[in-house]
Amino acid sequence: MSTSVATANPSLNYAALADKLLVQYQRDYPGERAPPDREDRRRSPRRQFDCWQMVAEFDGQKLPSQQDFHLFRFHDISASGISFLADERPRGDDLVIALGSIPFVFFHVQIVRTVLRSDLDGGAMQVGCRFVKKIPG
Repeated sequence: MSTSVATANPSLNYAALADKLLVQYQRDYPGERAPPDREDRRRSPRRQFDCWQMVAEFDGQKLPSQQDFHLFRFHDISASGISFLADERPRGDDLVIALGSIPFVFFHVQIVRTVLRSDLDGGAMQVGCRFVKKIPG
């Protein structure tokens, strides 16, 4: 995975927002998962989420090592998911996002949709993910 720009400005407030949105969604829709199709069926509104945060591929078991994380510019967030911009689609569908500043809050997410954005410089790809769970850290 690669990033379009190599600067970052993580914010602890973003981690708190993501955690709050995820908890609310799980409370409102227990056991429900976002559909993996092209139709936008979000039950909660998207919010602009313009920040730089860390992403790594996830094997589903152990937290990736520090050197496996790379900076990505995030685009939007909702209670059920989050999206970021990348030069190419990640290899796997399971990812870990590290939100906030040290100590990070980690979330397991799954890719549900990737869209080539011709309206952005360089034709970045928007990677849409749904939250699976918060990972204890």
